[in-house]
Amino acid sequence: NCPMYSGSPTLIRRLMRKIENTFKVSTNTIKFSISDYQPDRDRPTVHKATIAMAKQMLQDGYSLIVEGGSLSQEEFNKNLVVDLDPEIVIQTINLEAPREILYDRFKQRVNKSQVDNKKISIFDDAGFEERYEAYLKIRNQGERTYDSNQLTYEMISASVLEFLSAGDSREDILK
Repeated sequence: NCPMYSGSPTLIRRLMRKIENTFKVSTNTIKFSISDYQPDRDRPTVHKATIAMAKQMLQDGYSLIVEGGSLSQEEFNKNLVVDLDPEIVIQTINLEAPREILYDRFKQRVNKSQVDNKKISIFDDAGFEERYEAYLKIRNQGERTYDSNQLTYEMISASVLEFLSAGDSREDILK
């Protein structure tokens, strides 16, 4: 789980280089493939398609890394685990940074998207606040939490890999 701009894509790329047969579950791949994506209209379809793809990857023997941080992440996570084999091990971590750091990263991304004329999902302060509050709502207080402003991604990924290898031999879902 993570709020926007905490660095989850960077961490996921590092983990995927180290964990074989791993699939990154992300609604963005499908969402940004829709020409005129509208969250209220398209989010349910995007979630269904992403979950179907993730479940197929599990059936084919892949481990999953689920990137968190969307407004409907809690609902997505619940739908993903419905009907999964109870033997599947689910490991969760929180990747965070102080709110003011996240906000600065957000503003940098908005400015860059305007200069580059690129589409981004959230572009105003209200959207940032809504996403941040959605993260706080689902944040699991009992899980390992990493501060991407204090630790390097190398340190975080090494710790996460150690955490995963200490448990069951199969790392199926990392949110």
